[in-house]
Amino acid sequence: MKGNFHDWFGKNFLTVSPVKVSTWLLLSLLSMGAVFSIFAGFYFWSPLIFGIKFNEIYGKIHFWSFFIGVNLTFFPMHFLGLAGMPRRYSDYPDVFAGWNLVATYGSLVSLISTIFFFFIVLDMFLAKSAHHTTK
Repeated sequence: MKGNFHDWFGKNFLTVSPVKVSTWLLLSLLSMGAVFSIFAGFYFWSPLIFGIKFNEIYGKIHFWSFFIGVNLTFFPMHFLGLAGMPRRYSDYPDVFAGWNLVATYGSLVSLISTIFFFFIVLDMFLAKSAHHTTK
């Protein structure tokens, strides 16, 4: 099979599908679904593997901030695609500046949330005696 998975998937699935799916939608759902699953797996398995709990309030703050950041990043891209902006362009017309600014702020929120996740992991291991599980 020549090319990458996205090329093959786009040619073989999206062209024969009765419903035309935006590739922005497809890529954001696939990639962010995997990232949220990794975070969920860590939150579920870390107390069982390491024997220490994380701060659940921090975990909820991380989830909601990351959720908002991801949606602020990818949701405006659907409108940009509908308005005719092609993917993978380093420069764009000024008419797309508003939605690109919203997507930029969303990616910054996601970045800050990811840094906060590493703080949660650090806090979990540093506060080991305070949050130790009872088994």
